[in-house]
Amino acid sequence: MLAFVCWAASCRADTILLKDGNALQGNIIGEEADTILLEIPLRNGKLVKRVQKAEVASREVSKPVTTSFPDSSSQPPAPTPAIKSSSGPDLGKITESNFFAAQGQAYHDQGKYKEAIAPLQNAIRIRPEHARAHYYLGLSYIKTGQEKLAVVLLETYLDHCNETGLWISDMDKEYIPKCSELLGSLR
Repeated sequence: MLAFVCWAASCRADTILLKDGNALQGNIIGEEADTILLEIPLRNGKLVKRVQKAEVASREVSKPVTTSFPDSSSQPPAPTPAIKSSSGPDLGKITESNFFAAQGQAYHDQGKYKEAIAPLQNAIRIRPEHARAHYYLGLSYIKTGQEKLAVVLLETYLDHCNETGLWISDMDKEYIPKCSELLGSLR
């Protein structure tokens, strides 16, 4: 999962919703026959991401974005009201929950397991079906000595991934066996 945050106080960005439910925000800098080149602003530079058009569920071009990454020493921000859509998925909820999930995953990847918990909980509160937030919250609970909670979250992650007809990302295909093995060792 990529962080899709605009670091400036205000900027314009293109939003790409992927079929796996994740969303990316940045500037579309080019298109090829089967890919889109997206430039994603990061705190210390930019990332150019090549997105396969086959993975794209929808895209919205040049929507103003006013999201900034909160100071890591502060409490996570309260969720903002989601943008309601009359058709298709609720892009506001998806984007907001992905923001918190990306923030929590970033804290987890930095070894800041306690700090990862609140944003991951926010992601799940906003979008209870956010599978990857369950996975990383479970891992963070393990690292903070809360194995019983971790088991529930990891089982929820696997249940979600095993839903009939659900498209599974390549990343989840890697996580599923690791999660099953981890659950076996916790039980």
